[in-house]
Amino acid sequence: MFARLVALVAVSLSLVAQAQPLIDKIPRDAMIYIGWTGGDSMPSAYGASHLKAMLDASKLPEVFTATVPALIERVGRDDPRAAETMSAIVGIGGPMW
Repeated sequence: MFARLVALVAVSLSLVAQAQPLIDKIPRDAMIYIGWTGGDSMPSAYGASHLKAMLDASKLPEVFTATVPALIERVGRDDPRAAETMSAIVGIGGPMW
């Protein structure tokens, strides 16, 4: 389910992309190219898009804020090393977003 949501967001954002940063650096035989300028520098068209309205209505950031720590705690009961890895990923991924 989460993977489908990520794919939907990636495809939707690619439709509103105005520029293709670093396109000249991508090998010609590349099958997939994803350019991301970050969540803070979205194009102006994104602000009026249906995707933005849908994501705002879904309260997705609040869901992650509530569920990820609980998930890490649950995983930590069975596998402490996996919980450490998940915490590291969240710690790195959050600022990268």
